[in-house]
Amino acid sequence: MRDVVRRAQELLISQGVLEGRAGSGTYVAEPRQRVRMVRSSARERPDGSPFRADMKAGSRQGDGESRTGAKVPAPADIAARLGIAEGDLCVRTTYEFLGDGRPLQLSTSWEPYDLTVGTLVVLPEGGPHAGAGVVNRMAAVGIIVSHAVEQRRPAETADIVVPADHCEIVYEIPVNRWQDSSRSRS
Repeated sequence: MRDVVRRAQELLISQGVLEGRAGSGTYVAEPRQRVRMVRSSARERPDGSPFRADMKAGSRQGDGESRTGAKVPAPADIAARLGIAEGDLCVRTTYEFLGDGRPLQLSTSWEPYDLTVGTLVVLPEGGPHAGAGVVNRMAAVGIIVSHAVEQRRPAETADIVVPADHCEIVYEIPVNRWQDSSRSRS
């Protein structure tokens, strides 16, 4: 019976319903307010990140840490996504985005090294365009990123992980409406 209770407690702790406090016991966890993270092309900003804007809109402090490695050989899956050969050099940046000091998003971004080598934007979090995001950084060197899924050469690919119990991701996708002018409506 003890094993059943222990496993039930572990499950409820992993789901955020209960929380364990060292030396004190197990308690009902405070309800967590989910953070709304909106993804939209209309939200690209020249002056900062959409993540920080989401945090500010929710009266939270948005912050983050990043680590960048230049000249990192592309693994096979990343090379396929970027349309380059396995082993081609990339710039890999890992991000940890924090809301009120708690991790809300982990991201690993990969960019083909030869796309920005020798420019001021080769390092995503360094130089005069640090933190401006891939769309704005690439525009600074004449590369226009026009779609989230490119028909031409990709400028970036990323793996993003968010905790479902803390975050709600909302995608804003514009819908182009068209009207067949040959039809009349009554």
